[in-house]
Amino acid sequence: MAHRKVRVACLLVISLALIPAWVGAENQRERLSFPQGQGAATRQGRIRGYDVKDYLLQARAGQRLTIHLQSQNIYTYAVIFIKKGESLENLTPEEKEWSGVLQETGDYVIRVLMLRAGARKEGAKADYTLEVAVR
Repeated sequence: MAHRKVRVACLLVISLALIPAWVGAENQRERLSFPQGQGAATRQGRIRGYDVKDYLLQARAGQRLTIHLQSQNIYTYAVIFIKKGESLENLTPEEKEWSGVLQETGDYVIRVLMLRAGARKEGAKADYTLEVAVR
């Protein structure tokens, strides 16, 4: 009986250790819309710790999507994916710009976040400017 209690306790500890640190992170979303006659928009924002900011936009197959991310925080980067969950591109913190022709019509997500190495630091935050263009 004692061995069973130890096994259960060990499984509980292991289960809790496997819960990602970002479970409590805040995921903010904003749908991007472009002014009439323009295919570009600029957003400024701030993320803290494991928080992420998602920018959603609708685009058609054959259009070129270009993003440019600026931040003084070296851990800040962006991920671009089609809303159904398939990753299109992961920018590393060293890469600040991406451009490509979209293969599918639908909603795309541009996610701004910090690498874990930076996000886990006490008081971690990143101010950023994101420029998005669809042509």
